[in-house]
Amino acid sequence: MMKTYKDYIECVATIAKIKEIFRLGYVPPKYMMTYKPNYFEELNCFAHAVCSFPNKILKTINFSSETYRVFDLITSEKYSASAIENEFYVRLEQFGLQLEKCDIRDECDEKSWKVRLYGSAYNDFHLLKQDGHTFSHKAGWKGQALKIALLPENFKIIRNENFLSTLFDGKRKKNYGAYGPSFHIEETEEREGKYVYNVIGDFKITNPNGKPYSEKLVDKIVRGL
Repeated sequence: MMKTYKDYIECVATIAKIKEIFRLGYVPPKYMMTYKPNYFEELNCFAHAVCSFPNKILKTINFSSETYRVFDLITSEKYSASAIENEFYVRLEQFGLQLEKCDIRDECDEKSWKVRLYGSAYNDFHLLKQDGHTFSHKAGWKGQALKIALLPENFKIIRNENFLSTLFDGKRKKNYGAYGPSFHIEETEEREGKYVYNVIGDFKITNPNGKPYSEKLVDKIVRGL
C-alpha cells in the first residue's frame, strides 16, 4: 500500500516510463539480459521476466525508489494464486502489454515472449523468462540474472554462502541452476513447506507495438525517452 501521496506519484511516474518504452516498440531479446551492479537493487524476477531492459535504457529512465512496488504482484497479506494471476494481468495492461495463457513449448513471434508464473504459500511469487530454448530468472532484488537448465513444476529458492539464490525442487534433491551444485543454508523444519513455489501458469506477453530487438532500436528508444 502507498504510504504517502508522493509514493503514489512516484509509482505512477515509473509505470508511465515503462509504458512509454513499450510504446516505442521494445521487446526483450530472446537471450538472458545481464545487468550492471548499480541496477541490481532496482530489479526483481518480475522486472527481469517482463521487461529485461538493457543497461542503456536503465541508465536513461533512472527508476525511483518506488520500483519495488511497481514490480510486485502481492496485494494481500493472505496468499492466493488467483489474486497473483489477476494482478499480473492488471499490471501488464498498465504497461500497454497483452497477456494470455499459452503452451510454453510453442514458438513466439517477434512481438511476444513467454514467462512462467509461480506462487508460494509464503505469500510470494516468482517468474521465469523463456530465452529461446533456455530459461532465466532473477531471484530477489540482489545479484545477477541466472540461467536455468530445467523448467521445474515446483522449486525452492535457497540462498547459498555467497548470497546467490538458486532453485531446488520441492524435495530439494535437484538443483535447477545452470552451473552445477551449490552450497546452501538449510531451512528450519517448520518453515520448509512455505518456501515451495508451485506453478500458476505459463503466459505469452505481447507488445502490440513491438519490433525485433536490436541495438539500433534500443538507441532509438533512449533518444525518445
